[in-house]
Amino acid sequence: LNHADVTDPSVVIFASHNGPTANKYAKPFRGTKYVTFEGGHRVPFILHWPAKIKQGSALDVPINAMDVFPTLSEIIEVSMPQDRTCDGVSLMPLLVGKPLARQRALPFFYYNCENLQAVRMGDWKLSLRAGSKAWELYNLKTDRCEMNDLAAKHPDKVKEMAARWQAILDGSYRN
Repeated sequence: LNHADVTDPSVVIFASHNGPTANKYAKPFRGTKYVTFEGGHRVPFILHWPAKIKQGSALDVPINAMDVFPTLSEIIEVSMPQDRTCDGVSLMPLLVGKPLARQRALPFFYYNCENLQAVRMGDWKLSLRAGSKAWELYNLKTDRCEMNDLAAKHPDKVKEMAARWQAILDGSYRN
């Protein structure tokens, strides 16, 4: 973007819809688009807003595309619709050094169409091994490339997260 072409009140968002189709473009992460490994989900998100964001600022905070709607609603000072549930939260607190309204420990559910494929809670991600009924568990803080399956070492964490998974499937899940 040529800064001269964008006035200070303008908000420009650059984002990607899931990861690339070839893993060489997702490195160092494992996976691609259509799978739940981080290579399929960790994508660029750039918010350019000269009036509010200092040039060169960077944050390492998990966000998702569902956060765009509440963020833009807050920017233009229009209330969110009250007749439906919105899973996103406004990113505005990040711009003033505050945490998001979403609790990091709340689960995030990874779907491929209508198929639940993984759940993330904080730094932990639980998924089903492709083509089997075996769980895979990764700690994304210590293993962001998802190379070390910890399911056998942390059966209580698997049980806790699998219970959330089942609650989503049977419709009984509540935050």
